[in-house]
Amino acid sequence: MAVKEYRITEMLYDKCQKVIVKQNAWVCRCPICGDSKTKSNVRRFYVDFYQIYDTYVYKCHRCGESGNVYTLYSKLYDVSYKEAKDKLDDIKYDADSIKSRLLVHEPNNESSVDTELDINLKNDCYGVNDTPTTNAGIRLVKKLKDFIVDRHIDNAFIAHSGRYKSRVIIPVINNNKLVYFQGRTLYDDISPKYLNPSVEKTPIIFNRDLIVRDRDIIIVEGLIDAMSVGSQCTSTLGADFSDDKLEILFGMTDHTIIICADNDEAGITSIKRILKKSIYKKILKYFLMPKHLSYIKDMNKLLVLDVVDNIEKFIIDNSFSYFYTKNIIKLK
Repeated sequence: MAVKEYRITEMLYDKCQKVIVKQNAWVCRCPICGDSKTKSNVRRFYVDFYQIYDTYVYKCHRCGESGNVYTLYSKLYDVSYKEAKDKLDDIKYDADSIKSRLLVHEPNNESSVDTELDINLKNDCYGVNDTPTTNAGIRLVKKLKDFIVDRHIDNAFIAHSGRYKSRVIIPVINNNKLVYFQGRTLYDDISPKYLNPSVEKTPIIFNRDLIVRDRDIIIVEGLIDAMSVGSQCTSTLGADFSDDKLEILFGMTDHTIIICADNDEAGITSIKRILKKSIYKKILKYFLMPKHLSYIKDMNKLLVLDVVDNIEKFIIDNSFSYFYTKNIIKLK
């Protein structure tokens, strides 16, 4: 856990009213919607530790706004997500500092996560906090830490036994239950590159517990890309932007859904398929990568290269209607 708690207190006392601090939790009036207009002492804005993701999360029970505290700091001070991490972690975001920070994290409580899948995060995997005694285990944890540093993410494990041995495990946890995961190899001699559980993926929504109704939902292909965008982003868990998945997502927002495919030939093909066949095609929005960033393939690359200050805003600002997108992509 990298966030310095006193930094959260500083932020809330600076930007909020009626702040109450309760150990590692805070309650105050919402700095986003202003909270109750008739009752000045009502506090509906909560910041608390969210054990599943090993970070602090905020939520307003009036306006429904939610996310992690880095997103909150970014909104309140109008700075980039990276600058927010630097401030709240009280440390610069570079590889060496992240590695040293990982070594002193409080351990995740993976034993509290239920699953019916063919992996157990506690028994079959190492987290970044684990200190195995074997050389093989030490190498695996180092691989995991390097991967987390390289991709600028913070919720992954690495399997040390079983079917997924030596693969990084990217979990999808809904309501404290592991419902899906991506098993990704880090070794050239292990194939296939991805090994995932055989389950019906359509009803599985990454970030289901964090998505709020009063904002657009962004849907990308990969889990790491979704992590890179933020709490209002989910994943197809593959490359299939199916109408069945979109139907579920439209039930979770009062706004619209933004299709954000990878910026490559396969991604363009996916958008063309939606523009031709989806029953939702005219009410969706479509992200189009600006020409000067044509070398960027996906959202994680934007994060790693620190190309834009706020990836979610960048996607929204570069998303277009069905008719505009259809003219740009030129369907055949």
